[in-house]
Amino acid sequence: MFRSIQTSLSSLEGKLDDVTASMDSFAQRVDRQNQQFADAEQRIFTVEDQTAAHTSTLREMEKVLKVISAKNEDLEAGSRRNNIRIMGIPETTDTGRLEDYVETLLMDLFGSEAFSGMLMVERAHQTLAPRPPVGASPCPILARLLNYRDRDTVLRLARERK
Repeated sequence: MFRSIQTSLSSLEGKLDDVTASMDSFAQRVDRQNQQFADAEQRIFTVEDQTAAHTSTLREMEKVLKVISAKNEDLEAGSRRNNIRIMGIPETTDTGRLEDYVETLLMDLFGSEAFSGMLMVERAHQTLAPRPPVGASPCPILARLLNYRDRDTVLRLARERK
């Protein structure tokens, strides 16, 4: 009987060793997972800090973008300030340079005495549109006058004459 108790006891000790080994393995896994959670928490804190820094930088860049956009809009408006649009000139007008044709046209329509000195057209071109069919109204001409006073005079005289 003593022998059977000893056998049972040694069997229990073997099983106890197995349970202890399993518990040790389980503890190691738990320690590894705890370390992984700590690493993940640290990475999350780092990302949150970086996100806060990026957010403040983004806000500053948005402010700068608004200022630059306003300046750009002002520059574009200023570049169009001396422009006039001439409607109703036939597309078949072929006199060489369109700038010269517009200068001659404006001088003939309003007279040279209406302008402050020599009327100069800096640039002139027809708007970017497909050529209209026969009988339709022609594409407008955009002309940039060198002097803004001449542009004001052209607009005033055109309103007066309708």
